Amino acid sequence: MSEKLFLTQLGQLIRNQRRVLHLSQEELAWRCNITKNGLGKIELGQSQVRITTLMTILRELNLNIYDLQILQDAHYPFDE
Repeated sequence: MSEKLFLTQLGQLIRNQRRVLHLSQEELAWRCNITKNGLGKIELGQSQVRITTLMTILRELNLNIYDLQILQDAHYPFDE
């Protein structure tokens, strides 16, 4: 999986879960101690994210690092 594809899918996962939890970008950004613009770029796949920031975002969205496996599985559903 390319880095760009991963970042795009990661952003979609974050945005979708944020919406499920009825959180605004502003609220989630505040909880994660990042800017709203920074979160927006992450959600659009336009920004790399530090692992510490990613872990904070995942925690606030009731996700964990294992949920990222979905991104890999969606792109490579079978071992080759």
